[in-house]
Amino acid sequence: MNLNNIDNPIGLLGNLKFLKIRKCPELYTIPIPSLKLASLEKLSLSYLPIKSLSPILDESLDKLRILNVKYCPELETIPTLKLASLEKLSLSGFLIESLSPMLDESLNKLKILNVKYCPELQTIPPLKMNSLENLRISCCDSLDSLTPMLDGSLDKLKTLSIDDCASLKNIPPLKLPSLETLDLLNLPSIESFSPILDESLGKLKCLYIKDCHKLTSFPSVMLPSLEILDLTRCLFLEKFLPMVNGSMAKLKILKLEGCKKLKNIPAINLDSLYEFNHSGCESLEFPPPTNGRD
Repeated sequence: MNLNNIDNPIGLLGNLKFLKIRKCPELYTIPIPSLKLASLEKLSLSYLPIKSLSPILDESLDKLRILNVKYCPELETIPTLKLASLEKLSLSGFLIESLSPMLDESLNKLKILNVKYCPELQTIPPLKMNSLENLRISCCDSLDSLTPMLDGSLDKLKTLSIDDCASLKNIPPLKLPSLETLDLLNLPSIESFSPILDESLGKLKCLYIKDCHKLTSFPSVMLPSLEILDLTRCLFLEKFLPMVNGSMAKLKILKLEGCKKLKNIPAINLDSLYEFNHSGCESLEFPPPTNGRD
């Protein structure tokens, strides 16, 4: 049986907390407001032929905390989200070009935002999300800049992950005072991470820059809290620019695997590292020790 309608015959579902609708190829509309889902906390919609999320998402979902919308290829518009309790939003498998006006409103309680597999996506509006802690953008091949996305207020952001975005060329300076983990993975069009890291990221502990094949140098940075630096398979990385004294004083793990052209590393105390992987670094020359040992 192919479900093609959800309406009042289901009855009033005032106590329902989790609703999942998946793989209903003839279900074109979902009249969620008429279902009176006053207690709904999690909504998952996937593999559906719906063309719009309006009026699926409206102010009646006051308690909705988690929203997952995946692989709805006919989706043309996403309305402004006015979901006062929303904490996690996952969007994947769309052909839309912009996340505006969906994210134009301030989602004051949103903590996690995932955007994946949106090959036509070109624009992400400024994120006015004062509570956002975790942001991941993945497999968005038409996205060439993170401006103006990062122009918004993201003072509480702790984890930023950008991966597999083939056209991404521009990442603005990161003014993220709470950032602890930064993942920049498989970004083949990025040639430099300056001015990305020019701002003081005083709380950054983990920096992963992997499979960024156009990167030729690592910028001079001030990362006093950095504990993990992973530059695995940056095939054309040749050098580190001079570091500020103390900029990596807390570094514990340094991974340079597969950086075949790398000639130098920063003047750090290698004896203080818990892990140092430099396999495949055929051109690497080590600096003199900094602790006075032979």
